[in-house]
Amino acid sequence: MKRNLLLLIVLSLSLSSCLPRFREPTSVLDSDAARATEQVATIAYHRMEIGKLQSGEYNTNVLADLELPQGVQWTLVAFGEGTYSLRFSSQDVSDYAWLVMPEGVHVESLVSPSN
Repeated sequence: MKRNLLLLIVLSLSLSSCLPRFREPTSVLDSDAARATEQVATIAYHRMEIGKLQSGEYNTNVLADLELPQGVQWTLVAFGEGTYSLRFSSQDVSDYAWLVMPEGVHVESLVSPSN
């Protein structure tokens, strides 16, 4: 009896792997536009850090020739002695933005959680 039950469990697990899998909808963060926005935000982060290493302070001049993908823009959110905050957004990824700070690049949701 136990042997038959074990065989039944093993068989059902084996057969379940043959069932079609239903994929969750692809997240907008997995899109080409999101990857391009994150990549340019990461490049901006590295430029800001290299600029600080070279001059001793942060300066957005290092971003003057930064090539932005179509539909991507950046905004200076905050700038102070030893700190900065830049927001990169894409018209194709309206619910998210990438925040660039001395701590790194972080994605942020622009949609408030529903109650």
